Amino acid sequence: MTNSIYTIKHKQKQTKVYYAELAKAVNLSKIIKTDKKNILLIYDKQLEGLRPFKKLKQQAALSYCLEAGEPLKKLSQFVHHFSALNKKYSNQVTRQTHIVSVGGGSVGDFVGFLASVWKRGLGLTHIPSTWLAAVDSAHGGKTALNIDFGKNQLGSFYCASQIVIIKNILQSSSLESAYGEIFKMAFLRKALFSKLKNTPYPSASLIWRLLPKLIQGKYFYIQKDPLETTGQRMYLNLGHTIAHILELQFSIPHGAAVILGLDFSLNWSLRKKLISKPIFQPYSEALKPLVKQWRKEVKTLSKTKAVKLLLQDKKINNKNSIHFVFFTSKGYAIKPTPLKSLITELQRANYIK
Repeated sequence: MTNSIYTIKHKQKQTKVYYAELAKAVNLSKIIKTDKKNILLIYDKQLEGLRPFKKLKQQAALSYCLEAGEPLKKLSQFVHHFSALNKKYSNQVTRQTHIVSVGGGSVGDFVGFLASVWKRGLGLTHIPSTWLAAVDSAHGGKTALNIDFGKNQLGSFYCASQIVIIKNILQSSSLESAYGEIFKMAFLRKALFSKLKNTPYPSASLIWRLLPKLIQGKYFYIQKDPLETTGQRMYLNLGHTIAHILELQFSIPHGAAVILGLDFSLNWSLRKKLISKPIFQPYSEALKPLVKQWRKEVKTLSKTKAVKLLLQDKKINNKNSIHFVFFTSKGYAIKPTPLKSLITELQRANYIK
């Protein structure tokens, strides 16, 4: 088992990322530096039949399962599960308890928030069970619940002390939903793009080899801007402005929505003459097969619906402007963009009627 260490400047918190081929090689007590009696494993119910997962579950004295998915992040679900956990383990959870989250993005968001507020903060370790979580959502400390007027509007920054990525836990999950985040990071960190530009459908073995570099790329931005106060972390929103709309409205995988978002940003950047055709071409060619696959799954939205969804975006400056990440000849630029201009471009690209 190997590891990488990243120090997050907020409260000088350190996150260690471990990589293991097999679950049986992972010793949670040793990694967390605590006794088995202090470990509470909260996990995606779908993992129960997976043999490698059983090796992990045996290492925790306390466990609790959840139904993964966006409904889990409703405030009512948080109240329900928090009450159930308190009832089940009222005398066993203490300030020494360390929570281990095993699941994809929704489980990580939910459990991260739970750990951040339970007894004013308990120890936290993430074990991502999906490629998307391994590449993206397990890192950076964002926790979130959804409320009536928007997705991820209630949350905190709460970094895990450890993130343990286990290959034979990941192998049961789909690669497809991770492609968008993988290509986004490859675009942001040019050395990665050279390894992916001719591989529109990267294999699990290739992603596993590139995983440390993909994760290192994300921490490059997180370490500069841990609480999203300087704007540096906003570069990680490349492709996400319309991706969030498409994912919500058409139930396509997050990775597919980000692919379409990257393509939209790329084409708009070319139209605005922020990049030249020679810069545009290799990125466009890399995305083309995936764009062709997913564009046909997306219908056009009404202008009213699109505006309503855009106004819920956390990158909104005010009611007339949004921070949008463009490709440029020197790399990337975050530009305050009038909503009117964005709507016009979405109409031109046939995303809005």
